[in-house]
Amino acid sequence: MNRLALAIVPLLAFSALARMDDALKKSTPITKELEGEWLVDKGDMHLVLKLANDADGVGGGVLVAPEENNAEVPVTRIVQTGSTVLIEITPRIEVTFEGEMNKGGTQISGTWTMHSRPFSITLVKRAGN
Repeated sequence: MNRLALAIVPLLAFSALARMDDALKKSTPITKELEGEWLVDKGDMHLVLKLANDADGVGGGVLVAPEENNAEVPVTRIVQTGSTVLIEITPRIEVTFEGEMNKGGTQISGTWTMHSRPFSITLVKRAGN
């Protein structure tokens, strides 16, 4: 094998791994139970998380800050596996939420991490959603 081939093989392998990593970071479709508006109330933090599948059937949403003139920050990635939910809102505010939805689909309890500071929180589905 010549030197050029020896140099290219690792680059091709790295490129393939990078594409696989990007595929793993994409949103997945979410269930009807997860679609809707979720209230985030923790101390002085009051937010609304709006989640839905887009036209392509892939989960997405926005985080709304009512106390900040209803400023909206798009959800970067949402992955639902059964009752487990992962939501990422990066890089703008560096938020990750990982939690478990209850059987009734009315609450998601988990860990909200903002700028590397985790705390326990329960998202509550807004009535009528």
